[in-house]
Order: sequence, then C-alpha cells, then structure tokens
Amino acid sequence: MMFCMFLQHNQPATKQDVIRYKKLLVSGDGDTLRFSSDDLQVSLIDVKEKGIKVLSKAGSGVVQHFSEPTISIESCPDTAFAADLNDDGRLDFKILFNFKGASPLASRVKRKMYLFSEPDGSYSKVSFFDFSVEPETDFNGDHQFEIVAKDLVQFKKHSYWKYEVFEYSGKKLRNVSYKYGYPKLVPYRIKPVNKPLSNLADADRRKLMSKQPREYDQQ
Repeated sequence: MMFCMFLQHNQPATKQDVIRYKKLLVSGDGDTLRFSSDDLQVSLIDVKEKGIKVLSKAGSGVVQHFSEPTISIESCPDTAFAADLNDDGRLDFKILFNFKGASPLASRVKRKMYLFSEPDGSYSKVSFFDFSVEPETDFNGDHQFEIVAKDLVQFKKHSYWKYEVFEYSGKKLRNVSYKYGYPKLVPYRIKPVNKPLSNLADADRRKLMSKQPREYDQQ
C-alpha cells in the first residue's frame, strides 16, 4: 500500500496559491508515446537501454531533442500535465515516470520531468527523482510556482523526510528553501506523520540544503 501525505505547513501570512494542472492524455503505440497542447507537441521515443528520447515541437516552430536515460517507456503513465508555471503566458509540462526497483520504497519514487517554456519560444528540460506528492506552490505571490521536493535523509542518527523548495530560473532549478523556512524535516515512520520538526536551527537548515534534487539533470 502506498501512503501519500502532504506536509503540514505553518500558516502563511497571505494565502499561497497551488498549481492547477490541465491533464493531457498520452496516446501512441509501440515505442512512441505522444501528447500535445496548442503550445507544444511532445513525443517520447523508446531507445531501449539508453532510456527514452524526448522530441518536442513548440508552437513557435522550434524543434528540440532531449534525452532521459534513467527510465523506460513502460514507466510512463497515460497522463501528462500542463500549466503555466513560470507566468510567461505559455503552458509548461510535467510528466511523472514510475520507478522500478528492489527497495521497499521504490514504489514511492517518481522521476519528474518538466519542460519549461523560454522567452525565445524554445523549451528547457529539467528532471530528477523525487518522493514528493506536494503540489507546486506560489510561495511569494509573484505568480511563479516553486517546486517542493522530498527525499529521505539521515540527520543526527535518525531517518527523516526532507522537504526543500526549488524555483526555476535561468534554465535550471535553484534551491530557495531558506527564504521560506525550509528545509523541513518530518520523522520517517511506518505510520506516516505530517508534522515537521519545530526546533530545527537555522544553521542546520543551511547544512541540509541540497544544491539540486536527487539525480538532477538539465538540458
């Protein structure tokens, strides 16, 4: 059984908006899957032991190739997600790939791939492994949505879920956790809890910050 929990945030001074995605059905057969919107057409092509190739064609006419070597076409579900994450008036995309492994936690890991629109009409890709089911959230009211990432870490001889906040800027993700009172640690237990530690020192928060999410890739 898979447990999904949302982190219990401290009540913010102003209401924080969470992203609302449009679901895009994935179609195709054999070695190729496809999905599209008015802004972008995407094909996921199986290249066997090399993972998948991502072929995108933007509404501007720009055609690009990306690679995602750590996953297979069979791990892609039948839905992709579209929303304007960076407030530029064009849809960005998120695809979640299932992870297969021997670890008891393997079923809870996802490979997250984002395609972000750029000012010149092209798209950039970022991807990483993540345990988080947290929705992208506009933490500071600028209409650009930050990504909440989750990983399992050891801290002072105990296991914790670590939550961090990343923003997309300059064609990559940047860790902005400290600005918003993150990272936050939640004790890892068989029975899930969602209340973070309340006594985490600022110095510990800085030490816990990751430069990028787990197995991060940008293209």
